[in-house]
Amino acid sequence: MEQEEVMPDEEFLRCQNIVSDWKEKLQKSERKWEFRYKQQNKKQRELEDTIVRLKKRIKELKNG
Repeated sequence: MEQEEVMPDEEFLRCQNIVSDWKEKLQKSERKWEFRYKQQNKKQRELEDTIVRLKKRIKELKNG
């Protein structure tokens, strides 16, 4: 199968579109992971607060 001859400008535009598509996919992926990271941090802070609160409660119960 013979490859169709592409004009230089068309080839350049095709390459630009490929780059643009990949940049868009990369940005989408970065946003997704940033969201997951923020959610994980939020959950970790909540758990740390719970631990502090429960330790305090245990101490209160031990001391009567």
